[in-house]
Amino acid sequence: MSQTQYSDDDDDEECDDFDADYDSYYQEDCFDMDSEGACGDNGGLSHYAVDLESFDFKLLNTEDVERLLNEGVAQLQSQLQISPSLAKVLLHRHAWSADDIQKRYKANSDKLLCESQLLPTSPPLVQQTEESDPICEVCLSPAAKLVTARCGHRFCADCWSQHIETLVQEGRSTDIECMAVDCNVILPEDMVLDLITKSQIREKYQRFAFEEYVNMHPSLRFCPGPGCLAVALAKEKKARKVVCSHCNSIY
Repeated sequence: MSQTQYSDDDDDEECDDFDADYDSYYQEDCFDMDSEGACGDNGGLSHYAVDLESFDFKLLNTEDVERLLNEGVAQLQSQLQISPSLAKVLLHRHAWSADDIQKRYKANSDKLLCESQLLPTSPPLVQQTEESDPICEVCLSPAAKLVTARCGHRFCADCWSQHIETLVQEGRSTDIECMAVDCNVILPEDMVLDLITKSQIREKYQRFAFEEYVNMHPSLRFCPGPGCLAVALAKEKKARKVVCSHCNSIY
């Protein structure tokens, strides 16, 4: 039986070929750090192109993120002919998937709104008529005007304010529900802001809500660096590594 013989020259030649391939991996034009945009615009984030986990992303500040979110809200509002606050809740509750929301809304809007906690599964029992003197069912005090939530439950502004402000102090924002017993309908942002009376609590609510909107968005991530307010916007929804040019944090 014949056997293949490998000479020392063959071994040297294979090693040379391997070294050439290995060196070329790190010498591609794409890895030339002096060539601006060689691997695509990184949107202000410094990261080494040699990293196989690198990808196309941008670094946004708070104003940029708010503009991006508001554009999504305005687009869905226009397409479905609904209020901005309703559009924002739907986007947040469904991970900002506008296409999926549109399909489900057009198929059965009531079902989608119920599943999104924007409509009650059954209409509330309202004891008072329009002709009777309005009395808040929480504090049992006469009220010049009762504030009605989307579910139909009505309470005085003072009771609503106390309910909302207490929950915001506990760290709640986008999941604040009606205070009626066994009602889980979400209070939209515009109603909450109208009923908050203290500026400090209003600021807390807006900050908490902003954080929730970003955390639920599949393309946005907060930089975890201490005190860093940067937000990374990715064009592809995959787990990738980001190096923040503001604080050099890697996440």
